[in-house]
Amino acid sequence: MRYGRRDGPEGGAADPVEKVLRLIRDISLKEPSPSITLTQLARVAHVTPEHLCRLFRQSLDLGPLECVRLARLERAATLLGRSNLAIKQITQSTGFSSPYHFSRRFSEVYGLPPRAYRQAIREGREVQSNPISKALLINIFSRIR
Repeated sequence: MRYGRRDGPEGGAADPVEKVLRLIRDISLKEPSPSITLTQLARVAHVTPEHLCRLFRQSLDLGPLECVRLARLERAATLLGRSNLAIKQITQSTGFSSPYHFSRRFSEVYGLPPRAYRQAIREGREVQSNPISKALLINIFSRIR
């Protein structure tokens, strides 16, 4: 089996990045979002952790665990805008270890802490979307249709 080929009509081997992106998508939608390690992701792709990191950097300019974090933050942003769940509940359901850690990571990506982001959405103000996250999601979903 040669890694890196895409699934095609002939049924070739799936691209390791695509396999992992599918898993990331599935994990980010589970509630609560389970923790995942680089070794587990690499096992799914049938490559070493080092090789998986190399493939992700070549394909997406991000590491696999960064993709997991961004997918979880994207889900959190959706929950903040569309639900009345407490920040602590969103933290737990998206797999972050603490509200502090979640808030810090969320602010880095979206430019606002979670409460301020939610308030801005409710007031109809424009909020900063993360261009990396947006590009990543477009790339992910275009690759795994």
